[in-house]
Amino acid sequence: MLFGLIACQPIRFFDETPLIEFVAVEPSQVREGIDSLVLVFSFKDGDGDLGLEEGDTTNDITVIDRRNGEPNFGDIDYPYRLPFVTPPGQSKQISGEVRLTIPNTFRRPGLLQDTAYYHIQIRDRANRFSNKIVSTPVVIIAP
Repeated sequence: MLFGLIACQPIRFFDETPLIEFVAVEPSQVREGIDSLVLVFSFKDGDGDLGLEEGDTTNDITVIDRRNGEPNFGDIDYPYRLPFVTPPGQSKQISGEVRLTIPNTFRRPGLLQDTAYYHIQIRDRANRFSNKIVSTPVVIIAP
């Protein structure tokens, strides 16, 4: 009888608030103004409401380039958008991997090499924000 009650309940593996995990940054060293880098992270979402509909001009992925030390030039925001994803059927849970390309990184003035960390967060259509993740360091060298 207990098995029958459990079997009738919907199974939820993922929370409705998106969860992201850092996977990789490729490569870990880039040449200023020449090389692009790729940030890779995985996601899980319990109700599958990721991505924006066509015509929506907001961004749902925020990537912030943060650097410590002098000279201080402030954070740089890279706005990105997820494609609209909602699976058909009753179970809307989704998971996957996102690869973001950042072209033409640069060093701060006066530095022979610089180190950047990328902070990432996503937002679903219900305006729930994921956890924040931080990349491993990326070294930026002269061309």
